[in-house]
Amino acid sequence: MFKLIIFIMAILTVQKSFSKSQVKDIFFQENKNGKFHFTIVSDGDIKPDVDVIAKDNLLQVEIPNSIVWPKITKKITLNKKEIQLTAYQFDKKTVRVRAIYPKGERLRISDYKKNRQRNNIHFSGVISFNNEPEGKTDVAKYDESYLNKLIKEKEVIKKKVVSDKKMINIKNDTVNLRYSSPQKNKKESSFNVWRYAAKFLGLLCLMVGGIYGAFVFLKKGALKKSKISFLNPDRQIEIVTKHALSPKRSLNLIRVNKQVFLIANHENGIEFLSEVNDPGDVLRDAEKEFTGASFEESLEENSQKNNTDI
Repeated sequence: MFKLIIFIMAILTVQKSFSKSQVKDIFFQENKNGKFHFTIVSDGDIKPDVDVIAKDNLLQVEIPNSIVWPKITKKITLNKKEIQLTAYQFDKKTVRVRAIYPKGERLRISDYKKNRQRNNIHFSGVISFNNEPEGKTDVAKYDESYLNKLIKEKEVIKKKVVSDKKMINIKNDTVNLRYSSPQKNKKESSFNVWRYAAKFLGLLCLMVGGIYGAFVFLKKGALKKSKISFLNPDRQIEIVTKHALSPKRSLNLIRVNKQVFLIANHENGIEFLSEVNDPGDVLRDAEKEFTGASFEESLEENSQKNNTDI
């Protein structure tokens, strides 16, 4: 139970620390001697680091982590002067409270004090006015030593720049524009016709050489040894030829070692039809159909050439 009470108190403390205070009302008083009292009424704690600042014709207080709704606006008359009191939301977290004097007044604060009473904060002090026009300010009051120093430094820098220009020949860059783009120099064009032609001819020779090499490779029998399955002696069972009768029916000649069989392949399975009596002729015809010449014909041609050479 004790832990629960501590937990609830911690939650309330955190919520109170993160909650925003709301400005409820503002009050302002000033007597004939210039002493003022400025009070801000809030429903929560206002941070103690807020202060009143005098800016031209107004007194202003910025209150962080607070809100005001609706905007507070009042008009009061003190010492024959109409003063406007306002409190408005400056941003999401800041409220500005102002006491605005008539235009032309320039306020100063002295004997400034601040105290807190519960959720309210109270400011007091003495207001003095400086209504002297800015144009009639005594010029002799300003220190001109810093201005003279800047003028001397400017003259030294100017002399140094002039001397550097005489020693170094500075060439100004110019850009010729045509239709909002830099003008191109024809002599500096990166395109070379001869280089392009050489690349094109090199690529063309490479393609022709590749095609010629492929034909030579096929002519030497690489296709016969690798792609035509029934000419490969390492296989004992292979399909010699296939004739389709319908999408699901076909006649196949199958070689098993040195025997050739005719079978039918249909949707119900494979059916044996007959054995070919002369498998040599069938194999020679199939070889001739794929390669253009059988092994025996090629052998005879080679022997005839050898005889004529002799």
